[in-house]
Amino acid sequence: MAPPLRFSVLGPLEIVQNGSVRRLAAAKQRILLASLLVRSNQVVPTDELIERLWDGRPPAGAKAALQVHVTRLRQALGEPQADSSRLIHTRPAGYFVEIDDDRIDLTRFLGLVDRARDESDPVAEAVLLDKALSLWRGPALVDVPSDFLHSHDVPRLVEQRLRAVERRFDVQLQLGNHEEIVPELRAATAENPLREKLWGQLMLALHRSGRRGESLEVYRSVRRLLSDELGIDPGDYLAGLNQAIITGDLGATVPADRVAAAAPERSWQVACQLPADVDGFVGRTELAEQIADGLVSAARDDVVPVVSLTGSPGVGKTALSVKVAHRLRPNFPDGQWYVRACDSGARGRAPEDLLTELLAASGV
Repeated sequence: MAPPLRFSVLGPLEIVQNGSVRRLAAAKQRILLASLLVRSNQVVPTDELIERLWDGRPPAGAKAALQVHVTRLRQALGEPQADSSRLIHTRPAGYFVEIDDDRIDLTRFLGLVDRARDESDPVAEAVLLDKALSLWRGPALVDVPSDFLHSHDVPRLVEQRLRAVERRFDVQLQLGNHEEIVPELRAATAENPLREKLWGQLMLALHRSGRRGESLEVYRSVRRLLSDELGIDPGDYLAGLNQAIITGDLGATVPADRVAAAAPERSWQVACQLPADVDGFVGRTELAEQIADGLVSAARDDVVPVVSLTGSPGVGKTALSVKVAHRLRPNFPDGQWYVRACDSGARGRAPEDLLTELLAASGV
């Protein structure tokens, strides 16, 4: 029995069998395979595959032409004739790839990121995130010539990678590895100049390394960049961070080796579990101000302020909450937690499950 095929989409499209890399020469076959792999174990509709293969300009008899390309792809992959053991399956609505998660680098990446998210030990979380990010070999599907694919699927993959990168930097800052990650953060901000969270992490890393002046210069640089490129000012998170550094509200700088050495002995784990900050958030400025003011003005040692947002699904409650939470991060240095009250099926989670998750986040 031939060794199973393994696939890589986090970079050039690759097929690996028994340690040897194979590539598909035909562009249509690469587009078809990539389209199925990024939606593995899900039926991709015929019309959508046609859109991907011909970028909105299908030929006459496109469905028959698609069937020919599927047949040729199966032959190129050396698929058996028996449908039950095939990689690519046909359904009335379209086609799908049936494959174990460990045979695609994308699903391995997402699995490692999920494991890292559930990890309460920051050192172990950092290891998992490093392992996940090491699977990326360059821009996703860079050799697959499909405008549809690169406008619909690749941005999602890029966003997933950037969120993992940002979370890794959060963990490294938590561990006190400020100076070590400054060069990486400079490279990351150069590659993603409109990603404000990366700029904020660079400011924090410089400030905590005793380089306060450089940290403030970073803010001035990104303010000029955003003004020149988009005609806007930095968001509340960066502006608040800049002000906190100026006023000294971020606290005294602690050498990285002292923080890292003390980390295993702390009973309290400072962690930011917030989703990525919401880019392009518009409207509801007054409501956001009211929420922020209420949380900050009422916060005392003997008072825990609570804000509850209600409304119909899809009106933007989560986006508003996440935006305000990121803005107020400097005001709550003991950490920022995030839990989902519903599971993936929109069913309410048991209170004991939520409590267990919060206790794990606190290091208990």
